[in-house]
Amino acid sequence: MQISRIEMRNYYRKCAGYLSLMNTIFVLVASCLAIYIADFDELDVDEGTGVVMLNGLYFIFVAGLIFTVLSLIAGIVGAKSQSEGIFNFSRLISLLITALMVFSCVTSVYVAVNEKIEWTGETRVMTILYVIISILSVAFGVVTFLYSHNGTKYYDKNNRLAKDVPEIETDRSVRVQQGIVLLCAAVLNMAIAFLAFYFHNMIEYFDRTLVESNKGFSGFYMGLFIVGIILAGVTVILSVLQFVQNRNELLTAGLIAVLGNTGYLVAFTVLSIVAMTQNFVKSQCPDSSYIIFAFVLCCCSGWYLFEGAKKGRQRKKDKKI
Repeated sequence: MQISRIEMRNYYRKCAGYLSLMNTIFVLVASCLAIYIADFDELDVDEGTGVVMLNGLYFIFVAGLIFTVLSLIAGIVGAKSQSEGIFNFSRLISLLITALMVFSCVTSVYVAVNEKIEWTGETRVMTILYVIISILSVAFGVVTFLYSHNGTKYYDKNNRLAKDVPEIETDRSVRVQQGIVLLCAAVLNMAIAFLAFYFHNMIEYFDRTLVESNKGFSGFYMGLFIVGIILAGVTVILSVLQFVQNRNELLTAGLIAVLGNTGYLVAFTVLSIVAMTQNFVKSQCPDSSYIIFAFVLCCCSGWYLFEGAKKGRQRKKDKKI
């Protein structure tokens, strides 16, 4: 079935909305990491480039929180509404976020090469994470801008008529949307997997320090780490295939990926709920705030997986019609 102009606008709007919501998470994490890194004692400087970078980290924190709210609004409206005006708003917000995160990349590189910092395992990991999140946010910001910009071409403006719709089948737009939500879920699940690895290490540290044995929990988290990385990698490959392959069977494969990732999230959530009652969490190994953050990521990933399942069911309904 040939896609209509209205469906074309909805396609670009939803894609931009999904990406904007994902970038909301990136910007929020990057802004929190910026204020964390700014508290490094070695960054307490009085002159030179260090002052600029320190003030830059504070600016990223404040501006990041503001852009987080705006990006959240753009994402929700884009993914759930029929508004044509959201394209211009989403395009502006994604452009501002991209500029902010480019500056965030600059500050992260400055911190990473700062020889005055007495690096520990935690500060090094947080700085590396800050670099990665900043780069991912830039990439998602650029793609969100492109989807928003292309969406504006398919409705009339004062000075021009809407662009003609290219020969694209409805199945193609559904597959791409499923690919985007699966990619977002895979990135979130990869983050959850690395949190599982962190929990494994902290539990082992607790056992060595207090001569306890929680091998069941640490082993389970290590298993979740391995499974999570493999599952996320397979999901990323599948999401990429949704863009490059013209095969409707990929929607069914997407549903299978949704089920596998959902099962993974359930296992991680149940284990972490039980872990919250254990002595190692009460002793902040790991801190409960990290587990709560993992729960938030699970909820976000679960929503993307739910949207991916809807795309697969939508294809089945279209075939019956």
